[in-house]
Amino acid sequence: MTNLDASPYVGRLALCRIREGTIRKGQQVAWCRSNGEVERAKVNELYVTEALDRVDADQAGPGELIAVAGIPEVTIGETLADPDDPRQAWQGRMGIDARWEHTILVFNSAGDIVEQWTQWDKMMRRPHSVYINPYDPEKNVWLVDDHSMAVFKFTHDGKTLLQTIGTPNQKGADDKHFNRPTFLTWLPDSTMFVADGYNGTRVVKFDKDGKFVTAWGTRGNGPGQFNVVHGIAADPMTRRVYVSDRGNKRMQVFDENGKFLDQWAFSPASNTQFLIVASDHSGIWAFEDVTAKVVKYDFDGHYLYSWGTLGDHPGGFFNMHGASTDQQGNLYIAEVGNGRLQKFRPRANANKAFLVGPPVYAAWR
Repeated sequence: MTNLDASPYVGRLALCRIREGTIRKGQQVAWCRSNGEVERAKVNELYVTEALDRVDADQAGPGELIAVAGIPEVTIGETLADPDDPRQAWQGRMGIDARWEHTILVFNSAGDIVEQWTQWDKMMRRPHSVYINPYDPEKNVWLVDDHSMAVFKFTHDGKTLLQTIGTPNQKGADDKHFNRPTFLTWLPDSTMFVADGYNGTRVVKFDKDGKFVTAWGTRGNGPGQFNVVHGIAADPMTRRVYVSDRGNKRMQVFDENGKFLDQWAFSPASNTQFLIVASDHSGIWAFEDVTAKVVKYDFDGHYLYSWGTLGDHPGGFFNMHGASTDQQGNLYIAEVGNGRLQKFRPRANANKAFLVGPPVYAAWR
């Protein structure tokens, strides 16, 4: 599974591309779980992707992008396979035929690998996002590992682990635990917010030293409730916090202490993964899956502009899951489905309103 979505009619949807074989509506499949267990599951509903739409299907085959309903607890990284041979997708031995390594790589702007933080491989379970706090002159590196249930802070060179927030490998919903956190954002005073997350239903606020301040959110679809707390971005001027409530297909807006202020709906066909506040404070950028669009909204939720297309060709997108910009205004987009990072340079004389732009602020500039 490369992504998740949700429907008010059929519940959680598992999104993936079929590598081999055929899957049918109503079929029993082997659900290969991330904990190593294999369970039987039934495909209650099956959808295939046609252009930007999902349509009902009786069956689907190799190469098709599908959505499967009927497995409420399925998560990203798991596999559906032949129930009579559930290990057919991979019959190797961990440590011999495959190795868990090179989980943190550092690239230069040309895409060359310049550092490999392999000393942390054994600690990592599934790194989900990586950041440098733009307001930190030390350029410390933050990493969110959703399967470890923790957020890690490293020195800029990766040699020293400075801080761990959350209790590694223990899930929960209090001041010392997360439940599969996803992304981070900061205010100019380094107040930090954690989106928590895939299984959690909270936004968690910490002070500049990583001390717990408050948290908000419960499961549901009302104001202040969440169904997959995913992308998150803080406005440095108003101190508002924007949250992609992915399963409910909406943006929610809060003050920095969790007071609900506003919400607006995303396209029913979209699955918004990541958010960036525009550097010129002209709006907020949303990186939307399924539709494969980079979308700009104003701060009241009005649609302003979008670009992007679904595909694995250069410039196409399949499951955008993270993005960043540099001080020259280059845009970097990470894709889970295509397993790659793409770099986009601003065109000469481009309309700045159509560019994500450089970071809002960089303390080391």
